[in-house]
Amino acid sequence: MFLFITALKNTINTLHPFDTIDIAALAFIEECGYVPTLDFLRKNKALGLPTDFLNKDHDLLKLIFYHKEKSLKALKYTITNDLKELFFDHIMHYLDLWQEHKKAYRIILSHSLKSMETLPLIYHHHTKILRYPLEKKPGFPSCKQAIFLHGLLGIFTLTLFTWFEDTTLDQGPTMAKLSELLKKSENIYTFSF
Repeated sequence: MFLFITALKNTINTLHPFDTIDIAALAFIEECGYVPTLDFLRKNKALGLPTDFLNKDHDLLKLIFYHKEKSLKALKYTITNDLKELFFDHIMHYLDLWQEHKKAYRIILSHSLKSMETLPLIYHHHTKILRYPLEKKPGFPSCKQAIFLHGLLGIFTLTLFTWFEDTTLDQGPTMAKLSELLKKSENIYTFSF
């Protein structure tokens, strides 16, 4: 644990404070196997970071998700008429952002599904990230967005099961599963206008 804290302090000196919290928190979650409560963070100074701005247990998760959303929004996409291709690229980019901390992501999702306080946070974050490609695609009927997003959330969730077990460097099984699910969903909803 001492080496872990020392490594975090060295990392903290070179990055922006929000980046350090994100990196340190994910490393801590991976090492300990659980999402720390705010009380734990304050008592043990586990991350070696000021926790003054954290008011609730789930604020740490909000910060982690904010950082992922910011990184995802910064990515440049080739706008295409094929929504299936756009969502394939978008979901794979999002999973790439988590690739280094796959274990922490699995722990966060597992923890959040058991907590009524963080479950809405998880739902909101994932529907928000799936909405980004629709913002880049003008003319998509807003009345269909909710149904479309919930269908994509189901596809994303099923893809996660494969991704968590995927140990290949090229993520071939994950890409195949996502492509298969998007193709099957064409029978339910047409991706092209």
